Amino acid sequence: MKTLLEPNFGLVFWTVVNFFILVVLLAKFAWKPIIKVLDDREKKIKEDISSAQEARAEAQKIKQEMEAKLEEISNQSFQKLKEAQEFANEEKKKILDSAAVQANAMVEQAKAEIAGETQKAIEALKAQMADTTLLALKKIITKQEDEAASRKQVETVLKEIETKANK
Repeated sequence: MKTLLEPNFGLVFWTVVNFFILVVLLAKFAWKPIIKVLDDREKKIKEDISSAQEARAEAQKIKQEMEAKLEEISNQSFQKLKEAQEFANEEKKKILDSAAVQANAMVEQAKAEIAGETQKAIEALKAQMADTTLLALKKIITKQEDEAASRKQVETVLKEIETKANK
């Protein structure tokens, strides 16, 4: 066991030579592919990070555009709603004004019809009173022989009829 712990020049020499041969062989055959794989992997990771950043920036840009469009749509819908309310109020006013005009026209027409019917009734009443007066006068004339007195009575009755008819 003691011999294992003591350094031997031949063993150390061959160990160093083997180590350098191993390093040269690894450098020539293994390190280049390993370094190439590591470089490719590093490059791919950088590209992935770059594309993720670009995607994030694009997503942020799209999000801002969508928020702007949503705000614009919201403003447009608010404006359309306001316009619709204004239109409804205008239509309501037009309808109410039209109804008021029609109601006034109907009232005026009814007043005209009432006035016409009243006038017809007055005319009919005058005609009836004239007939009644003539009948009464005939009876009075037949009862009285005096023509002057009869005439005076007729005039008095006619004046009374006129004053009653004018009221």
